[in-house]
Parts: sequence; C-alpha cells; structure tokens
Amino acid sequence: MNLKESVAIGALINAYETHGHLLAHVDPLNLQHVYKDMATFSHKLRMPTHEILEFLNPAAYGLTEEDLDREFNVSIQHKSSIILQ
Repeated sequence: MNLKESVAIGALINAYETHGHLLAHVDPLNLQHVYKDMATFSHKLRMPTHEILEFLNPAAYGLTEEDLDREFNVSIQHKSSIILQ
C-alpha cells in the first residue's frame, strides 16, 4: 500500500465515522419520499444531501471497486473527547 492509498483509506474511514449514520434507512413512515420537495423539512430530518452521499463514495477518494475487496492495514487515531467536570 502506498502513501496515497493510505491517506485515501483514512479519509474514507473518517467520512464514515462522521457521516455514515446518514446512510441508515430509519424512515418507517416514508417521510423522506412524502416531503422530498420541502427543503426545510428535509433539513429537520437530516436527510442526506447529494453532497454527503458523494462524500461517502469511495470513488471520491480515488478508490475503485477492486479496492473494496482488498485488505488494508491502517492506523487510526480517534478524535479526542472532551470530558466535562
């Protein structure tokens, strides 16, 4: 694995850690379809925008379909959390 691939994998992992929950299908009332043309309602429900969906696309990081079947060894540093006392 070269440096470019390592950076791409790290960025994709970070994108999924940050925004991956937006891909979950948790709309049992199908409100996303019913109110798809109402921007304010879509914003309240935090429906994923096209930009977010593209942000989670491996191709946006230069990765191919073949790369999805490869194994990568990566070292991930998690963001530090703030503890309120």
